[in-house]
Amino acid sequence: MKKKSTFLEEESNHHWMERETLDFFENKGWLNKSIEDIDIFENIDIIADTGTFLILIEIKPFIISKNTILHFFSLVSQILDLLPPELKNRTILPLLITNQEIDRQIEDFSNDLNIEICSIISKNGATKECLEEKIKEFINPEIKKSRLHKEGLELYKQDKIEAARKRLNIAHKIDPADSKISDLIRQIDVELEILQDPIQSTKLEKVKGISVSKESKEEVFSVSIVSLMGLFFLMMWIGLFPSVLVGYWLFLMFPFSFSPLYLLLMIPLFLLLYGVALLSSLFSTKISIWLIHKRLTPPIPGSYPLKMENPHTRAFVFKQIIKNFGRWLYCFFHLRFLRAFWMRQMGVKIGKNVKLGIHTQDENFIEFGDNTFCADQSYFAGHLSDQTILTITRTIIGKNCVFENVSGSLGGKIGGNSIFLHVSGAMKGQICRGNAIYLGIPCKKIDNNNLTPEQVEELKEKIRKIDKTDFIKLKNAPIKTNEKKLFLIKVIIIMGACLFGLFFPALYIIFFRSVYILGNHLFNILVLTLVPIVFYISIGFFIFGALLFVKIFLMYYDRKAEIPEGTYELDDPRTKIFKIKYFLRLFGLRLIHGTIFRFVDTLAMRFWGNVKLGANVKIDEAIVDPQYLEIGDNSQIAAGARVHTHDIINGKLYIKKVILGKNLIISSYAHVKPGVQIADGSIVAVAAWMRKNRKCKRPALWIGKPAIELPLDLGTKAARIEGRYVD
Repeated sequence: MKKKSTFLEEESNHHWMERETLDFFENKGWLNKSIEDIDIFENIDIIADTGTFLILIEIKPFIISKNTILHFFSLVSQILDLLPPELKNRTILPLLITNQEIDRQIEDFSNDLNIEICSIISKNGATKECLEEKIKEFINPEIKKSRLHKEGLELYKQDKIEAARKRLNIAHKIDPADSKISDLIRQIDVELEILQDPIQSTKLEKVKGISVSKESKEEVFSVSIVSLMGLFFLMMWIGLFPSVLVGYWLFLMFPFSFSPLYLLLMIPLFLLLYGVALLSSLFSTKISIWLIHKRLTPPIPGSYPLKMENPHTRAFVFKQIIKNFGRWLYCFFHLRFLRAFWMRQMGVKIGKNVKLGIHTQDENFIEFGDNTFCADQSYFAGHLSDQTILTITRTIIGKNCVFENVSGSLGGKIGGNSIFLHVSGAMKGQICRGNAIYLGIPCKKIDNNNLTPEQVEELKEKIRKIDKTDFIKLKNAPIKTNEKKLFLIKVIIIMGACLFGLFFPALYIIFFRSVYILGNHLFNILVLTLVPIVFYISIGFFIFGALLFVKIFLMYYDRKAEIPEGTYELDDPRTKIFKIKYFLRLFGLRLIHGTIFRFVDTLAMRFWGNVKLGANVKIDEAIVDPQYLEIGDNSQIAAGARVHTHDIINGKLYIKKVILGKNLIISSYAHVKPGVQIADGSIVAVAAWMRKNRKCKRPALWIGKPAIELPLDLGTKAARIEGRYVD
């Protein structure tokens, strides 16, 4: 603080602006920190040339911790806020100057905090070449990855295993797809486990040179699946059993009878037991999340490898599994106040008088300001994921914002009084100042928000009308069928599913009555511990009944007529049969999605036929035609996406198979038309529109309306964007 840095002072091609740190910041009023907090920094230098703006902050010797890194970025952000506009347009690099001894420690801490930082070795004879080398690493991550890989290998050869793992872990974050680095990290993890186990330590020499085989990867994955399924059922049992105990006590106090008054009182009794289940599931979920934060890690924004070995990824996945049953209970009756209460308890910050969309995630990185109005088909989340990377990010919505259908935000920061029109969204790293109207994905400001309160209310009323519209029914309305007959078929499917669902509870009631011992409450309660399990099994039987009855009707209509791909007149009998079969499949899927086991929808589609789905296909609340469809292994269709294998064009029904490759991602609100073929490993961006019969022959990023082909790595680069203003 007393002296000024002489780092690169001799360079005449830079313009220098130097200040005494404490005086400069106190006079400007930039920091509301104590002198002790600021005193960790030695001095601040700013270098500005025609294309680059460097902020060099020198740290005092021997003062290094994670808090130092956080203070550094706080300092930089406050400097950036007060820069003149002409400097903000340049490439800005925040650089932390350290000495030789703590340079690696800085890198380790920044890795733990998941912060990109470029440290500069400046003390003890720093040179211009050193600065240039470090800046090259900051601009080109591949150079840094190569250096870290070499350092990790060297440390590994010296048997410095823990230090080698840290080096390689940072390199792996730069390029998670690098199989060599990931295999080496796995090898080091195995060695660390053996070193920590005295019995196994003698086998260390055999582990040297080990490579990760497919069998070992599958073993890790299978163990993870078993633990997740066990956790899933445990949370369901904990959520339901308190209701069973309350019900048992009530039936002891008021023995069952078939009197009309008693049957009428069953309604408030059901509501009471439902309320107990809500409270118990909420309490158990919050306790479990607290334990995850305590034992694994609390949620921290950043990008992490999508592997269960990573603690952040593991914590995120466990939390999603834990919240599943409680989320289902609170959203079962589609009551907005219950859903909002659940989301607040899960950490979502929701202001007063907020209308939420259906696809709003219950993550504690989302904030909604007062009086925000969202269409049902709007999407808000605090995470992104592809096949290799999980990114946790903050989504902040200001006050008095309005979101039309097919709009939302994923990692954006939106100011107050913003209006997002149809097919608009603030993506990760975008910052909207507010008081404006935005359009497009990523969004762009098209006008100031000069709407009067009356006009805003008209816009909200328009959104409410659209929310009530069934677009699938509206789209297929030109095909005339016997609606009463279709309704009767649906009633038969529900009745058949209920009969299957009640079969196992009926067996359990017979069993309970046979073993019931009057007055032996401990034994009776022990037998009642099976009730949650019976509940799960009965839901499974219900789903099986729905699948079976839908399959029976599909087989009946398959015998009437085969419907190959092609074009059909709307009054053609085959067109009517197509509509009936299509709506039967959709109805069956809706029944499944109303249960806790919604993830069996892909199993149902395979059972009904006319689709080909690979392994590990995930369809997350998307609208997908469940016929004339082929999806490869490990592909994912996000919430709100639409994949259609049929359309009505020029008064005719057009049917064409859609083929989606392996390891493919269809992002939220993307629209895939009939006849589209997409290559393995491709990504269809948010709200992209794939035209009819489009053939995508190579892996690429598809974005826009209509979608255009871009390099695949552009999506990875865009995910790293932070703090970019759109207006």
